[in-house]
Amino acid sequence: MIGLRTSAVVVGVLALAACSSPAPSDAQGGEAGFLALAQQYLDESRTDGTSDAQLAELEQAVKDGGVSYETARQSMENTIQCMADGGVAASYEENETFPGIMVPGFSASGDEAIADACTNRESGAIMVLYVAQPRVQDAQGAHFAKVRSAIVACIEDHGGRTIDDKATQDEVMRASSDLADQTASGGGQGVNCLIEAGY
Repeated sequence: MIGLRTSAVVVGVLALAACSSPAPSDAQGGEAGFLALAQQYLDESRTDGTSDAQLAELEQAVKDGGVSYETARQSMENTIQCMADGGVAASYEENETFPGIMVPGFSASGDEAIADACTNRESGAIMVLYVAQPRVQDAQGAHFAKVRSAIVACIEDHGGRTIDDKATQDEVMRASSDLADQTASGGGQGVNCLIEAGY
């Protein structure tokens, strides 16, 4: 079983990106940052085997300054069809990653290399943009604010670093990631304070 692939996650920009280039600087946020990222993915996708359908979706994202749920879902359905054509059994699933934000995904069983290739071809870049757009990032930030104290308490209770009251969201999340690494043993997963806090 390949497992549920929701696009987003989804902490920050999801790892479903078809392209490997870094995103624009965090200092360039909001609409301008999104448009720069969308243009970057569009430019790179013209030469990396991206499908015509996803290229059209990327062009529309640059034009609209965002990615609709309908577009994200269609890209995921195209991914599932691609996998079916390659002999991988897949079905559509989605998660409400943050309150009011539905993130399309899939569960699949079969050749993971085919699944990854289809994801990159049909939906990888557009799904990164879907979760990177300002309205989704705003929802993520609002949700983080609600659970921040629980994440910090979890980190400190499990022996992680002391978190300053002025620590940014990125700093808190890095501290959580460091704690997970520190507490992992025997190849298993360590303490994930984001999950424990309901993030």
